[in-house]
Amino acid sequence: MASPYVHTNGFGGTAGATLATLSPVYTSGVVWYVHSGTGTDAVSPRGKERLRPLASIAQAHTNASNNDVIVFLSGHSETITGTTTLSKTGVHYLGEGSGTSRPTFIRNVDANGYVFSGAGCLIENLLFDNDGALALTTGDRVVVSGASCSVVGCYFKVSSTALITSAALVVSAANTTISGGTQFVNAGSTNTLGGLSVGNVADLTLDDVLFDGGSSGWGSGVVAAVLGTITRLKAKNVDLLNGSDMTIATSSFGTLHVRLKTGASQVVWAA
Repeated sequence: MASPYVHTNGFGGTAGATLATLSPVYTSGVVWYVHSGTGTDAVSPRGKERLRPLASIAQAHTNASNNDVIVFLSGHSETITGTTTLSKTGVHYLGEGSGTSRPTFIRNVDANGYVFSGAGCLIENLLFDNDGALALTTGDRVVVSGASCSVVGCYFKVSSTALITSAALVVSAANTTISGGTQFVNAGSTNTLGGLSVGNVADLTLDDVLFDGGSSGWGSGVVAAVLGTITRLKAKNVDLLNGSDMTIATSSFGTLHVRLKTGASQVVWAA
């Protein structure tokens, strides 16, 4: 086994993703830093130092290898104009900062936006904002198609101005976990789209996940969370606020615990 990299002072963050703030940290792979304001996209070794970051998630993915770590510094913000496919396995995508300072990503392409197709990835403390000004009619904002991925403490802003085919986050892979205070929040007027859409998958875990329709709700016929046939559903500490409905295919197996429910929110476990 190769000797690990030892980060005595951690990755240098003070707020945000857990691994971005803890110390010491041992990694088998390289840590890459990204910031849109101070970064420059270039080949390695650019991005390996906190004070010499890259500028975009695409360049970080290009430079990284399987099982590396990508740290987005507080205040990072970028808008993509083409589908960004993140195919490398085991990569940690960690966001520093909190609230509006957490790394922010916007889709401005009439197709799928961010596609996490690499298996075993961790996506933590990232903010996926409303879509850009382009009139979008196809594709989804964020797609997780790699197996055994975890979405932790992320924020998905949803409003009627964001034209998404089905939902802000689409999951189509087995053994996906969504947890750690991840939120799907209506940030605008009455929504015409949902927050989370999960296909027919095995082993879906939800823990500490919030759906909030806001003051305007999700709109007629719009569901905050739609789960297909889940072979093994393990869901707890789920909040359904302000008319946030969750539907689950009747052929699903497992358990769901709703921690808080407001505004006539309901769970429909049916076909």
